[in-house]
Amino acid sequence: MHPGIAACAQRAQRLITAYHTDLRWTIVGVDEGGYVHTEDFHRELPEDPGKAEEYARLFDELDAALRADDGPAAARIATRSAELHNDRLPKKSLSDLTALQRDFGAHGICVAHSGTLAGLIFSRYQSDHDERVAGCRAALDERGYTGSTFTLKEARRP
Repeated sequence: MHPGIAACAQRAQRLITAYHTDLRWTIVGVDEGGYVHTEDFHRELPEDPGKAEEYARLFDELDAALRADDGPAAARIATRSAELHNDRLPKKSLSDLTALQRDFGAHGICVAHSGTLAGLIFSRYQSDHDERVAGCRAALDERGYTGSTFTLKEARRP
């Protein structure tokens, strides 16, 4: 896996930028099951021109947040992108994740825009990180999800 965060032109299968961050993110995620064949997904659901402008604005904001290592801002942008995309590839867990975000103070929500994963973004910079993550995983289990924990592989700064 790529260490860190990378922006890719998914349809063109091209790397745009590899970011070198120190976000120290932990994602408590759920896999909603099944699979999405990315090329078929894009062929069957072409880009929504009405949303393209907002996605472009979000990308510019995300680019600035990642270059500044502003994890909370990047997580807020990820949340807006997840909400915006939910009509194209709905995540059944989104309303539960939204409630858990408030309950456990997650920085945001992230989703696979052409996949089955969704999750909550925490940061090791949160002083009670481990308690938040453990509580969130337990709450997901209570709601019938199997939560997994993923950590961001940080890219070393040049």
